[in-house]
Amino acid sequence: MFDDERAGFERHLRWMRDWGEFISLDRAVELLSSAEPFGGRYFCVTFDDGIANCLHNALPILQRHACSAAIFVVTDCTGLSLERDAAALSAFFSHANYPGATPLLDWTQCRQLTDAGVTIGSHTANHVRLTDLDAAAARAELQRSKQAIETHLGVPCDHFACPWGGPGRDFDPQRHPDMAKQLGYRSFLTTVRGLNRHGDSPLAMRRDHLLANWPRHQLRYFLRGA
Repeated sequence: MFDDERAGFERHLRWMRDWGEFISLDRAVELLSSAEPFGGRYFCVTFDDGIANCLHNALPILQRHACSAAIFVVTDCTGLSLERDAAALSAFFSHANYPGATPLLDWTQCRQLTDAGVTIGSHTANHVRLTDLDAAAARAELQRSKQAIETHLGVPCDHFACPWGGPGRDFDPQRHPDMAKQLGYRSFLTTVRGLNRHGDSPLAMRRDHLLANWPRHQLRYFLRGA
C-alpha cells in the first residue's frame, strides 16, 4: 500500500466494518471447513507480494480498526535490497507488473508483522506461474517458500496465494491445490472474484482485488453479493 492510498484504504475498512465482521484467514478456513453452516457477513483482508509499505502504511490502519490480515511474500525476494540486489529484483518487478521498484519486506519486518498478529503466507519462492513449471519445479516453489517462512519466523505457514491466481492460466486446478495440501497448506487462494460460502473448499478460495482509492460505489459493486 502506497502513501497516497492510506486514506482510501481506511475508508474501505470503515465501510466493511459497518457492513460485516473482520476475521483472520485461519478463521475463514475454519468456517469453510466446518460441518455446521455459519451465518453472518465476514471480510478477510489479504495483500500479495510482500511490499514493505504493508508494514509502514497498512498495519497502523489495520490496528485502528481491529482488522486481521494476511500478507503473502515471495520468499527469495524477501530481504533483498533495491540498491544491492537490483538485478535479482528486476525480474520480480517485471513479473508482478509493478510500475517501478519499491522496497520489499525483510525478515525482521515480517517478524514485526507476525508479532502484531498478521499472518504471513507463501506467494511462491520466485513469483512464478505454476503452469510454466513441471511438477517437480512447482512442488519445489511451494515447499521451499513454506520452509523459508517457517524457518525465519518460527510459525507455521498454512496459507498459499497463487501468483496471478487464474485457474487454467496460472495454475492447474486439478493439480496444484492438491499439491499444496500434500505439502501442508490449509488454503490455496486464487484471484477468482466472488464470495466464499459454507461448503466451498479452502483450496479454491475466491478473492476480490480492490484498489485502495476506489470510491465507495465501486466497492459496493464488487462486494454487492456480501
